[in-house]
Amino acid sequence: LGYPDTSGLPEIDFHITDHHAETEGGTLYTEKPLFMPNSFLCFGMRPTCERRTESPASKGMGITFGSFSNAHKLNPQTIAAWCKILHEVPNSRIALKCRWSSDVIRKNIVNEFSKHHIDEERILFLASTKTYDEHVAQYNQIDIALDTYPYSGTTTTCEALWMGVPVVTYVGKSHASRVSNSILKNIGFEETLCYSWYEYVTKAVQLANNPA
Repeated sequence: LGYPDTSGLPEIDFHITDHHAETEGGTLYTEKPLFMPNSFLCFGMRPTCERRTESPASKGMGITFGSFSNAHKLNPQTIAAWCKILHEVPNSRIALKCRWSSDVIRKNIVNEFSKHHIDEERILFLASTKTYDEHVAQYNQIDIALDTYPYSGTTTTCEALWMGVPVVTYVGKSHASRVSNSILKNIGFEETLCYSWYEYVTKAVQLANNPA
């Protein structure tokens, strides 16, 4: 449950999914898609940490974008879009969090941002936390979550929304790029669904310019 591709195994009969997570010409399955009536996902986490009542930007800190997705989901195309957003939103920064297994990963990320003239000072690397509540509470530090592409968030999207953080996502054709789409469609919040990089950047900037 939650595996975003086909197994390719004839022994597996069904792939559990929903109609928002699939589209014509998308992921090809050897399994038969088994469509749930609404969402295929089961998110049962219930953090007990306090949800923010105001955004960090309202405290005069500038807009903080964020991505808590695994570093393996980052790629030059996604980072390039993030850099365009940062350039268009003065005094903004981006907070990144994952299990930083090596300083090399962070250096590579910094180097990728620097190619687009974004200084390291605008990148905040959040440390790992001991408890789940401590992890989720870190969403209180960001204003807008920027989803990864072509492998969108799943748990991170649910957590961000649970904590009141809007998620801007690029909807592709593959199942992996449509999970956040499914989540947002199911909760009835479609304003941050994007279908091109231009729209992704534009909507993120529009949100940043409308803190309320």
